Amino acid sequence: MAHIYLIRHCESEGNACRRAQAQTDALVTRRGYEQNEVLRRRFAGVPIDALYSSDAFRSIMTLTPIARERHLPINVRISLREVTTGVWEDCAWGNIAKDYPAEQKDITDEKLGTNRVFFLPYLMGERSPHNDPAARGAFLGLRMDTPRAALTQAVLEGVAFAIRDCVEIARAQGVEIAASTLCGGGAKSPLWREILANVLGIPLTLPQTEQGPGYGGAMLAAVACGAYPSVQACADALVHAKSTTEPDPAIVEKYNARYALWHTLYPALKASYAAMEALQ
Repeated sequence: MAHIYLIRHCESEGNACRRAQAQTDALVTRRGYEQNEVLRRRFAGVPIDALYSSDAFRSIMTLTPIARERHLPINVRISLREVTTGVWEDCAWGNIAKDYPAEQKDITDEKLGTNRVFFLPYLMGERSPHNDPAARGAFLGLRMDTPRAALTQAVLEGVAFAIRDCVEIARAQGVEIAASTLCGGGAKSPLWREILANVLGIPLTLPQTEQGPGYGGAMLAAVACGAYPSVQACADALVHAKSTTEPDPAIVEKYNARYALWHTLYPALKASYAAMEALQ
């Protein structure tokens, strides 16, 4: 009988994943979401008595067709160590999911706006405002004495700077953005909220619910069903603020200078990105 183990964050741990691949019936990474037909054909004639997945939505969806055909449940586990012995020690999803507060603990308030490392967060190309699938991620400003925390801070700031790129386009069109709302996993970080508020220079509100698009879809459905007379009435009843992060004028000024420099990095690297893409 075969066991199929599915994991999400394994590409970055190549050696460990190769060891796991050699000792299990199948190792499916997140790319398996697009390749589940291949997986189904591979195990078409093989008896399967167990399906295991991390709790990632795409991971579960990968195994769903097989689960339906074989009438098997999908065992969702935070860490696949629970169903294996040792082989997953280096690449189990529960291990690779980092302790994010611990990663951020050395980034204190006095370090905001003073980081000498910059990060371009174009790990899958970039849409707005560059519309460039060849764009790639990059760290700039590394030195021999650059600490780990500076790279972590650069990642958080790089994403914030990329969001500001989009905000600046709206402002250039005459759109006034006096405040905004955050949702999603990143919004759980008080540090990231503080960085975003100061990079954008506006107050950012965190709603009580962590759900964003799904919650909004449910609200629209409630309006369509007549539960609320309007979207505004529905929002007034169901959307409540949990906290608001205010920008600090002194830190905003520091980030303005760093954003101006960061904004020059993509144009400087654009031709190199295109050349790198051509090599492939």
